[in-house]
Amino acid sequence: MQDWLTLARDRRFLVLWVATLVSSTGTFVLLLSVSAHIIRVQHSGLGASSVFAFQWILPVVLASLVRLICERVGLRRGIIYSDLINGLLSLLIGLLLAQGWILPVLVCFLFRGFVEAITKTGRVVFIKKLFEGRLLELASSTFNLSYYLGGVVGGVVGSLLAGNFSLLEVAAISASTFIFSALCYARLPFIETARVGTAKRQGVLLSNLAIVTRDPQLFAAFGYLCIATGVFQGFHNAARTILPIKVLELPDSAVMQLQVVSALGIIVGALAVSLLPVLVRYRNFAFFSNTLTALCLGLTTMAHNETQLLVVYFLFIFLFEMSFTAAQSRLIQLSAADDIVTITAGTNAFGSGLLILCALLSGALADIMPFQQVGYLVGGSALLLSVVIMLVQVSVRKRLLQGA
Repeated sequence: MQDWLTLARDRRFLVLWVATLVSSTGTFVLLLSVSAHIIRVQHSGLGASSVFAFQWILPVVLASLVRLICERVGLRRGIIYSDLINGLLSLLIGLLLAQGWILPVLVCFLFRGFVEAITKTGRVVFIKKLFEGRLLELASSTFNLSYYLGGVVGGVVGSLLAGNFSLLEVAAISASTFIFSALCYARLPFIETARVGTAKRQGVLLSNLAIVTRDPQLFAAFGYLCIATGVFQGFHNAARTILPIKVLELPDSAVMQLQVVSALGIIVGALAVSLLPVLVRYRNFAFFSNTLTALCLGLTTMAHNETQLLVVYFLFIFLFEMSFTAAQSRLIQLSAADDIVTITAGTNAFGSGLLILCALLSGALADIMPFQQVGYLVGGSALLLSVVIMLVQVSVRKRLLQGA
């Protein structure tokens, strides 16, 4: 309890927490409003999922540039500028959508995802650099709670704004949240980041693989985190609007309600990992949680009404978040301080690439087949990937023991 109080009183942690809470609220208000508008007007699951998936394209393609900016521009300056740019892009999205220009809106989401990747990478590095020991263990498993709580607030605010405010006004509200978060980040201390040597200049993806494959536990954390980020979150980005609107034919407000339930599931899942740190240390926890999450993913597509959807979806997101938080916390704790920028940028890129594939594929398949079949395909793929990672981890561990 004393460690929790120490962390809660730490001004640096509070600044990160509040800034993330406010900006994530603006993010979810904008994303859900735009996605619901596209699926309602265009009747396209692919178009609705593209709003989410397009944000992850540039972080994958330009992963090395994300690392370079964090190293050369500086963490604090980088996340301040990225949030200010994010605010401008949010406002531009509202202006373009008011004119009915969908393609330019998706282009804005491309660049919006890139600057947000800088912020996300910078926040993880700040946690690694500012805390150590038990405080690092707590901070690494709880700092994202503010992001998830922002999802709850964003869903509630979005449901209140839906039908009462224009998309341009919603975009302006979203933009203001990023201005506020940028001002918060300005109060963080200056952090020196280790620059990558010439031996690692082969690119962030290859550098990341070279680092995580040295240790089977680090590799497992990396792999399970990529599955959680890519497969589970990718499916979620498509299903959060397809299931309520296209499958169950519910009103737009159901999207916001599902967002609130999802965010609550995320918060409870993250808290479970934070309060039970033994879950992070347990060697096979990630495999078991991924297996259960994959099964619940399929169950979400079998819901016949709104109540069933909200209950099953809460369980799916709760298990997903336990898998994600445990893997991310373990990855941060096992990483060396000098490697954290490369590992974070590289893991985000791998996970984001998988997210793009799953989100767009789920949305596209929803247009040509029953969504229940889509759920079975995605859930089965996640289960298969988890088994592969577990087998690779066991094989590497055996070779290391034999070599010793």
